[in-house]
Amino acid sequence: MKNRTLFLIIESIKNPKKFFCVLYKKLFSIPSLEFLRKIKSKKIKSLYLNFWFFFSKKNSNFKKICFNVSKINKKRVFNFNKNKLPEEEIIDSLSSNGIVVIEDILVKKNLQKLISLIDELKQTPYDLGKNSYLQKAKKKISEDQKRERLTCDFNNINFEELDYLCERISYLFYGKGLIPTKSLYIDKCLDIPESKIRGDNYLHIDRFLPNLKILFSPFEVTENNAPFIYSLNSHKINGNYKKFILEAKNFDETDVGADNYIKNKSTITLKENSAIIAVTNGFHGRTSFKKKGERVILFHQFNRSFDKLNYLNF
Repeated sequence: MKNRTLFLIIESIKNPKKFFCVLYKKLFSIPSLEFLRKIKSKKIKSLYLNFWFFFSKKNSNFKKICFNVSKINKKRVFNFNKNKLPEEEIIDSLSSNGIVVIEDILVKKNLQKLISLIDELKQTPYDLGKNSYLQKAKKKISEDQKRERLTCDFNNINFEELDYLCERISYLFYGKGLIPTKSLYIDKCLDIPESKIRGDNYLHIDRFLPNLKILFSPFEVTENNAPFIYSLNSHKINGNYKKFILEAKNFDETDVGADNYIKNKSTITLKENSAIIAVTNGFHGRTSFKKKGERVILFHQFNRSFDKLNYLNF
């Protein structure tokens, strides 16, 4: 313990900016499932959940979307229109279903620009080249050797339409416009059937508090190339949800009681140039590949720009 403390003191002196950045992240990052697993006492865990649910419910947006009772509705797909985004309908659909699809987002020029960047990344994943975004590209092969995943930091790459969509949707959900963390994922299926992986092609939750992701695909996603799957209305935080979180070990479809949350599974295929807006404290994931192929998703996440203090309404 003494050595650890001494190490932290030395590191803070050597690089105070980095040290305080790490310290802030440690102290104020939104409550995680990993931390929840560490709480052994069910009584303390229950108090912890009640504390965060109480403050989350004070956010009127969270209350409408994640706490108020609502029934599943069929209106889930909308066309992108920067001049007149159907915000009320989007919120109603998120509240009822936990998911929305927005189609035809990028103009042709920007769509082609993104596709060109993706093509370059696939062709030269280990050649850093002149583009700084390539420097953070990583490739990983699954344990069963049947899938490879290429990931890349896209935080410095912006598209006007996606930036606008993120700003408006985050405002409608969180109550303030947020800048997302952006990562490109290219999954390539080399053989089938592929293994099941927790947090991926198991239905799971990301957080136990209201949480949002926007997943954009420049290409068509069919039933064969691992489309997104969501259990409609599973994002509602109530007594049953709390009971599940208290008992859960994996926070996914393999837990006792999960059957109650995966009754209304909906597989979301996509047209090219479309995005999924998903409330990810609800059950979601991707399906397994049915054929050899590829799936390209640009993820937009907001958990770094909406921290504990925001949940506490500070």
